[in-house]
Amino acid sequence: MNKKTKTTQRFFTMVMSGLAGATTTMVGATIFALARLLFEFSAALIAAVPDLLPAVLLLIKTHNRETVKAVLGFVRVVCMRLPEGELAPLLPPILEATLVSEEGREGGSFSEF
Repeated sequence: MNKKTKTTQRFFTMVMSGLAGATTTMVGATIFALARLLFEFSAALIAAVPDLLPAVLLLIKTHNRETVKAVLGFVRVVCMRLPEGELAPLLPPILEATLVSEEGREGGSFSEF
């Protein structure tokens, strides 16, 4: 692993600390930032996705518009950047989280987001 990859991974880890933010704005912004970093530096960060995805998917249950939009954006980037072989085992939890969230949400649908 070269120095650039290690530095990118360390920065990604620092950004992940924002998931513990006090406000939904902070959490949503962190998820958007993680999605953008994954999109730009997928070769260096692809190994972190299987560990990070379950934590991000839990945040979809907050039913906060900002957070849910960020989570769905992150999932979209994961689906675009992960190789098919690595994505296949992650699809059941992704579908379960999005479908359960839709059922448990009061009023409206995801189309409102």
